[in-house]
Formats: sequence, C-alpha cells, structure tokens
Amino acid sequence: MKKIGKPGLWRGVLAASTVLLALSIGGSAVTKEWSGYINKALGISNTKIVTKEDSQKDPIHFKSKFNSYKDVMANARAVAKKAQAEGTVLMTNKNNALPLAKNSKVTFFGYNSVDVALGGTGSGGVVSSAERKYDIPKACEGKLNLNTTLYDFYKAKYDAKVGFTEVKGWGGTSLNFRVINKVNEINASEFGAEETNSFATYGDVAIFVFTRIGGEGSDLTAEYLSLTADEISVLEAMKNGPFKKRIVLLNTFNTPSLGWLDDYNIDAALYIGGPGEVGLDAVTDILVGNITPSGHLADTYVKDVNSHPSMRNFGNFEYANAADIVNPDSRKYLMYNEGIYVGYRYYETRYEDAVLGQGKANSNSWKYADNVVFPFGHGLSYASFQQTLDKVSVDFASKKAQVTVTVKNTSSVKGKDVVQVYAQTPYTAGGVEKSAIQLCGFAKTAELNGGESKAYTVDVNLADIASYDYKTNQTFILDKGDYYFAIGANAHDALNNVLAAKGKTTGDG
Repeated sequence: MKKIGKPGLWRGVLAASTVLLALSIGGSAVTKEWSGYINKALGISNTKIVTKEDSQKDPIHFKSKFNSYKDVMANARAVAKKAQAEGTVLMTNKNNALPLAKNSKVTFFGYNSVDVALGGTGSGGVVSSAERKYDIPKACEGKLNLNTTLYDFYKAKYDAKVGFTEVKGWGGTSLNFRVINKVNEINASEFGAEETNSFATYGDVAIFVFTRIGGEGSDLTAEYLSLTADEISVLEAMKNGPFKKRIVLLNTFNTPSLGWLDDYNIDAALYIGGPGEVGLDAVTDILVGNITPSGHLADTYVKDVNSHPSMRNFGNFEYANAADIVNPDSRKYLMYNEGIYVGYRYYETRYEDAVLGQGKANSNSWKYADNVVFPFGHGLSYASFQQTLDKVSVDFASKKAQVTVTVKNTSSVKGKDVVQVYAQTPYTAGGVEKSAIQLCGFAKTAELNGGESKAYTVDVNLADIASYDYKTNQTFILDKGDYYFAIGANAHDALNNVLAAKGKTTGDG
C-alpha cells in the first residue's frame, strides 16, 4: 500500500516558507544596513559607553603605548630609519673604500642629489615638506663635510625644472605618470669655474646619485634604464677629477643596466632604494660606519637589461582593431612568453645549462660574468662572516623541512648576516619547467660581535618548492628524484654549491 500525499498543499506550504525565508534574509540585510536610522527612529542605541565605574574591566582593548601624537611620529621615524638601515645594500666595496672617515670632504654629483626620489609612484609616492624630510645637507650634518658650492649649483638648476619625486597620481598637477620616463640631468659642461675649483677642496670623495623611478602606468624602457649622455658627462668629470674615492648611490625602484660601474673607477656602490623622509640619515650613517650595512638584493642586476628574456617581447603594441576600442588604455597589449624565467631564475638556469652542456647552452658561447653584475641575494658588509650548513631534516608527513646553519662573525666589526636557503628540484627534459635554483627560506641574524657565532634554523615549506604541472596533473607537484638544499651568499653561490655536490669544478665553466 502506497502513502499518497497532497502535493498542492505542500507546494503552498513550501512557497510560504520560501517567502518567509526571503523576507527574513532581506529583512536582516536591511536592518543591518539601516540600523543607525532605525535605532534613531525608535529612540534606542546599539552602542554603550562603558566607564571604569561601570565595570571592573578596562574598556580600552587596544591601548597605545604612546602619550602623544608627537611620540607616535618619533617612533614612526625611528622605525623608518631602521628599515632603511636594514635594507640598504652594499653592492661593491673595492679596497674597503667604505666606511669613510668622519667629516670627510665630499662632493655630491647629479641632479638628483637635490631631488632624491623618496618613494615610488602612485600609492608608493612620498610627498614631504622640506622641514620634515632629510635632504643630503641635513643627512650629512655631523658626519660629512659637504661641498655646498656644487650642491647650490644643482639647487638653482633644480628650482627651474620639473623633478622626479613629487608625484600626485594619475594626471596630477606635479607630474603625470605617462611622461615620467625622463632623466633631467645637468651636463657637466655647465659647471662653472667656481664649481670646478671646489672639487680640489672637497676631493676626499665624489658621490653620484643615480635615480630611476617607475610604477603603475609607466613601463620603463631599456633606454631609460641606461645612462644618458648627460649622466656620462658627470661620471667622466668625477673620474677625471681630483677625487680619492668615487661612490654611487642607486636611488632606484627598478633594476637598471649596471655594466658602466667599472668604466668610471667606481670604488663603492650602495643600493638605497627609496629612502622616504628619514632614510638618508641612515644612508650617511652607513657611509661613515655608524651602521654596518646588512641588506641583500631582492633582484638580479645585469650589465644590460636587454639580456632579460622579457625584453624580447617588450614594446608598444596595439590590437589590430585598436581604433574600435573606446577606452585608449585598453588598446595596448604585451606578450609574456618568458614563463618562470624571470630574474635570477633565468640567469642561474642558463648558467647551469651552460656548465652541464644541457639543451642548446654551452659555456663557450654564453658567460655568466658577461651578463650578471650582482646576483639575487648579494650583499656585502663591513664585517665578514662564515656560514656552516649543520643539518637538513625533511618530514614528508608535515611537508616541512628544516635547515640549521651556524653563522660566525670572523672579523672585529660587529654586524648582521643573512642565512639564505635555496633548493634545486629534479628536472626531466620535456617535463615541468624548473629553475636551476630557488630561494625557499631565509633568516637575518642578530648583530654578532667579532668572533661570535650563533646557530639559526630556517623552516622550509615543501609547497614553496613545488612546480605547477598545467599539462598532466593540473596542480603543484614534487617530482621524483634528487633534491638539493644549499646555502650561499647569494643565488649564484648556492647554485655553485649544488654543482660542486654534483662533482663539477671551475674547470667545467
């Protein structure tokens, strides 16, 4: 016997329930959205002021440790200076040119010595008042004896020209992103007798400020990332001048061509990025040795940016039907064909292929040193360190690895070092693309005194060294085979350690 229900009745009940549910959901959304107006109309409040007399509990959940806005700003500036100190990278330091003796007589060259790019473009832009920011004269106070003759020369020229740094945003009155790719350098031929004569008086050190800035809406060309004729004239003036030392400050947010550093007898180079309001104070502290640099590069710097794979497809391309597209910002396109081979992943992989004779690469036709100036992870210090790989443990159940490294300060100068852990995963020709080496973990040491050593353990998530298989598994995979974990002073050093473990030597290229 079958039990027959009443479908008409249940359809009616179901419809009513659906309406009630819809009203409930809609009403909930409306009351939440308009709660302020509803409560006001009903004469009630959804908030309550609680005083200490009403409750034993402190009503302030997130207390500030500062007593005033002045204290807040003082702390913010201290943190900003520390960030600059930790992030500045000593890229080269021939014959220990740095640190400088205190009160050395220095001459700053370059239009951007009076227009240091404090930040990037768009949301990264920094607009600061003259009273709040550290310019070069303020940053040099009590540390370096500044050639004000040349500085004032640049200052007078700058006041008549558009600068790099005061960016307001898209279509801003100060500078439009679309016309940012211009280097407003002053040719050295414009130096007068007064400026040229000041070089001998302030001949201890010449410092050139090299600035490049770019960001949203402003792709940078290879030409813009290279020296201009005016900049070359200034570097020639430094090279041929009476200076004992020559230093470059790389005030840039991009990776310019740096094959020119050896052409002008540059003794030292510091990557300072965008120092913000107070960062130049840390930069001059590093110059005179009050702070030991400990930053490391987060990119690869090459002799010529045209060697990047991405440059093969870079240009100004419009769709075939561009005229039919209303929005002019949607008429352009670029092809990203380089895949994973961006930055160090390209240069290190091509290097290993050349050493191992894989694919079409060989060490006779392509030389790493002919292309790369500073590898990813590179960074020098006034101190010297020795790192020892103590232990590597892998737990496949938790998909974790741990690498323990002992760092020893082998100098008499206190400073910080960075433990960099890299991995090489197995690659099969024709299989999933892998770079020859990849960063998988790092740790910055505490400040170590001369002779002091300390062990550090770096945790590695194995998911971070997985590769995406878009053909077969359509997910991230770890292939079967041998996995290498290596430490090194940079990505190239770590890869050489892997190659050494494979039995390769300098004789293999």
